[in-house]
Amino acid sequence: MFSLFLAIVCGALTSIVMRLSTSRAVNINGMVAFNYLACLICALALSGTDSLLSATTGFSTALSLGCLNGLLYVTGMLLMQQNMRDSGVILTTAFAKLGVLIPIFFAAFVFQEIPTPLQIVGVILSIIGIVMIKANPSDRVRFRFSLITLLLVTGGVSTVLKIYTEVGIASLSNVFLLIAFAVAFFIALALAWWKKERLGVTEFMWGMMLGLPNFFTSRFILDALEAIPAVIVYPTRGVATILLVTVVGIALFKEYLNTRQWVAFATILIALSFLNI
Repeated sequence: MFSLFLAIVCGALTSIVMRLSTSRAVNINGMVAFNYLACLICALALSGTDSLLSATTGFSTALSLGCLNGLLYVTGMLLMQQNMRDSGVILTTAFAKLGVLIPIFFAAFVFQEIPTPLQIVGVILSIIGIVMIKANPSDRVRFRFSLITLLLVTGGVSTVLKIYTEVGIASLSNVFLLIAFAVAFFIALALAWWKKERLGVTEFMWGMMLGLPNFFTSRFILDALEAIPAVIVYPTRGVATILLVTVVGIALFKEYLNTRQWVAFATILIALSFLNI
């Protein structure tokens, strides 16, 4: 359960750092590239070159799923950055976490992780709460189709993580993450080069600050999935992260909530209690 708590904190830090970077002169692809460079360094430090070179059994699984997640990682990060600028931290985080639906239903249908009746109620309430917790209507903040794309991509990332915990080898989980972050790094670097973006000190600093919590979010989710069913891990992480990000959004970014959003807060808190019964 402690791993799940750490995943929640790291996930919130990732959203907050990204939101802070949107008001700075940061080239998006360059920052994302350095972000995944930091993730790659962390994964290499934890996996070690020996385990990478000696990996035989299960390496093909780690390689294929790692490449897929690398593509989804960088796509999701770019979509997050775009939507942070257009829709704010609360709305973007809400739609990103709404992607929890995909791995929950996938785990239920494929791996037969059937939730209890109270957990089903918790899932339903968490979905209601996430949908309700939207930013205040204004000319600046509008619903965009890219939010739906973000939902699908982040849901795909979580689903691949779940698949790896089921079919992959636990001892190669850091190798799996290393491959995923290496693929994401080279894709982001290629995009930065293609768009002729400057890779300067600003991009490096923000990328490194973003990369550390981003890496450990995935690392702690994998740890949590080893001990806790996905039907608990993903909704709990999603709604708790939204609560934390929303509090920071109010205090730091002045993204105030209306009455509907406070009702959503209460709904989310009830959902959290049901999901952990």
